[in-house]
Amino acid sequence: MDRSFRRTFGQLQSVFEFTNEFTQIHAISERVRYVLDLAVEELFTNMVKYNPSGKGDIHMHLSFDKKEVLVQITDPDSDPFDVSKQRSVDLKRSLEERKPGGLGIYLVQKLVENLQYEHQNRTSIISFRLPLE
Repeated sequence: MDRSFRRTFGQLQSVFEFTNEFTQIHAISERVRYVLDLAVEELFTNMVKYNPSGKGDIHMHLSFDKKEVLVQITDPDSDPFDVSKQRSVDLKRSLEERKPGGLGIYLVQKLVENLQYEHQNRTSIISFRLPLE
C-alpha cells in the first residue's frame, strides 16, 4: 500500500488511519501495529519538524510478506540525517538532566529490524522491517 502525506503535523491522524487500514487488511496483531505506529510517528514527525519547508509530500509504502511488515518512508528535498546511525542516549539521567532530542530515534532503532537509510539527490529513504512474531 502506498500513500503520500502533506508535510504537516496535522497529517498524523491520516498517517494512523493508513497504518490502521493496512494492519486490518493483513490481520496484523495489535502489538505489531503499536510498534509500527510508534516508529512511523517518530520518523514522520522528525521529517516535518526538521524539514518544514521541504518541497513535496512525504511518501509511505507498507508491504506484507507473511513473516514481516516492510516499511519505506521517502522524504523529498531533504538534508541528510542518518537515522540508522547508532546514538548514545543516557537513560540513567533524570528528565531534568537530559538534553531534549534523540530518544525517539533511539527507541525506533531498538524496536524495528534492519533499519536502513539512503540519501541521494536530496531525497531521504528510510526503510525497516517488523517481524510478526
